[in-house]
Amino acid sequence: MTAIAPLAALVGAAGCPVFPSEVCGISTAAPDVADGTGEATRSDGDDFTGQDASWAPGSSGSVTIGLLDMIIAKDETGTDTEQLIADGAFPICVRLAERSETRGSALLNGGAFQSNADHTGAVAIIDEQGGVLLGRFAVDLSDGSGNLSFTDGQFKASRR
Repeated sequence: MTAIAPLAALVGAAGCPVFPSEVCGISTAAPDVADGTGEATRSDGDDFTGQDASWAPGSSGSVTIGLLDMIIAKDETGTDTEQLIADGAFPICVRLAERSETRGSALLNGGAFQSNADHTGAVAIIDEQGGVLLGRFAVDLSDGSGNLSFTDGQFKASRR
């Protein structure tokens, strides 16, 4: 027993990496939805549960949940998310605002609501399992005259 205590102290002192409970202000808890679906709470009260969810890699990489399309091509450091996903470098933080080298963007298709410099959010990519991307998100959108927020978002998006 005496040999175990020093070993335990060494393991604790070695600073083994711990998966954070949050990234970019969003929980890294595993999503609680079925594969190929996503959901969120909409500020206008419209139902946004059981939405089809898919993702695509590349320079215009995106996660699409129902009519909400979020560009996730680069993380907050400007690194290609496709490479981070392939490397298993989770969790990944993608900030949403106006699209840039360090931000993605969000757009509600069928409407003019989109993220911008004043209406922002983030996507936390938690894992990829057999082509299914797991994550959580929150984003505020604007159409110039009104705002729409998605909170407590989660998805298990199938690869397109």
